[in-house]
Amino acid sequence: MAAATAYTIPTGNGTYYLPVTLTPPNTSSFTVGVFTGITQNGLPNGTAFTAPMKQGVVDAVWTLTGIPVPWAPT
Repeated sequence: MAAATAYTIPTGNGTYYLPVTLTPPNTSSFTVGVFTGITQNGLPNGTAFTAPMKQGVVDAVWTLTGIPVPWAPT
């Protein structure tokens, strides 16, 4: 990937299409994953949000690894 160029990564599962757009600050290698059912620690086996906690958020979690900090996906 070229630095400072936005890329849309077509991420999802068999039911949901949940893309993420990344603009890396430099050339780097990373992985992207997603799961539905937001959790308190952002992990697939974490404690699920309650219904009131889910208000105003997307009920999904994107996992990005190997990304240099600071770097903000959209």
